[in-house]
Amino acid sequence: MSHVDLCGLSKRYPDGNLAVDGIDLSIAAGEFVVLLGPSGCGKTTTLRMIAGLELPTGGSISIAGREVTALGPRERDVGFVFQFYALYPHFTVAQNIAFPLECVGTAASERDARVQHVAQRLGLLPLLRHRPRQLSGGDQQRVALARAMVRKPAVYLMDEPLGTLDGARRLEMCEFLREQQLAHGITTVYVTHDQEEAMRLADRVVVMAAGKILQAAAPLEVYDQPANRFVAHFVGSPGMNFIPGVMVGVDRFRPAGGAIEIFAQVRDVRECVLGIRPEFVRLSASGALPGRVVADEDLGASRALHVDTACGRVIARVGSGESGLRGASVRLDFDARGMRWFSASDGARLP
Repeated sequence: MSHVDLCGLSKRYPDGNLAVDGIDLSIAAGEFVVLLGPSGCGKTTTLRMIAGLELPTGGSISIAGREVTALGPRERDVGFVFQFYALYPHFTVAQNIAFPLECVGTAASERDARVQHVAQRLGLLPLLRHRPRQLSGGDQQRVALARAMVRKPAVYLMDEPLGTLDGARRLEMCEFLREQQLAHGITTVYVTHDQEEAMRLADRVVVMAAGKILQAAAPLEVYDQPANRFVAHFVGSPGMNFIPGVMVGVDRFRPAGGAIEIFAQVRDVRECVLGIRPEFVRLSASGALPGRVVADEDLGASRALHVDTACGRVIARVGSGESGLRGASVRLDFDARGMRWFSASDGARLP
């Protein structure tokens, strides 16, 4: 059952900028949906429209079966977590958490009970008398989350809430957020430009660009079956390799460099683009495609070799032991299991 419905939702600013372009999205009750995309793609504007912080110029928004398009933020029953915490520095942790309840006139006894309950859930009981300046970034973000949770909203809305944290604290908070969301089943809409964060957290990833939704699917599907070249390149680090070429006969693909031919089951097109992720590019003494390693990146558990070939630059992901190859001549093979095919004209994935 849908819990949040966006129908034809658009936002055009007075300067003419079309930030969100008629998107449709249904979010199920208890689902964790991540809006993912580069800066300026419309993801934060979409979140702010759901929250009521921005009014749409077209379309409608429903939450729990109630249309809220014209309602203010307080009338929408949402909890919003900002990137920069937005805590009141002169309040204690307890006062910051309790503030939304004060705004709606909750009785002091119930207010105190709810603060104690949410603080216990989030491990904040020892910090209730502290002020924000006495807390680490991770603890401040927990307080911001507690403040959003204390009203028991219908939807959590989170705008890059981990953007100011370092790597270790970010990973810890990712695990914590997912654990809390799974435990309590609150519908969550989360914005990030970090694709690793999206893949780690989401039930469903919604990839956006230029105000449009390009793909909305489970994380593995977005990674393994990208809807188009933009998604294929944006999701993954490094992104997918692309090799343009033409079909020769009924089942052979010839890259533009003409160095090799590859078996392909692509129908009814002549020009197309082979997409293959770096982990499906192999070093092999008998590989069909020769090249020279021009860069060798250490990624920790693996390495990314940037290889110049007659087909253009190709990145191969290899084991961490394959080091010292910069400048070396190598040969590459492509694993057919990782080949994806895209239209040369509009970038859409071909069946």
